[in-house]
Amino acid sequence: MGDNGQGYMSDVYAAVQMAENMNVDYILMAVSIMDCGKYDLFKSLIENTNSTIVASAGNNGTDACYYIPAGLNGVITVG
Repeated sequence: MGDNGQGYMSDVYAAVQMAENMNVDYILMAVSIMDCGKYDLFKSLIENTNSTIVASAGNNGTDACYYIPAGLNGVITVG
């Protein structure tokens, strides 16, 4: 992600895949991506990883269940 908080979903996916390939125990994801229904491959990667995912709930005051990775099964979401 850039210093403006924006970036490419492909970079986020690649980072998680790299961590998975390295067999890390934990992945911290301080990102909040609106779940607009077009990130099924990314969601599958997160839900099937062997790592524990810890994600931020976001800063906009809305329910974290509408965002990924925070709203995915098995993710530890921190507010």
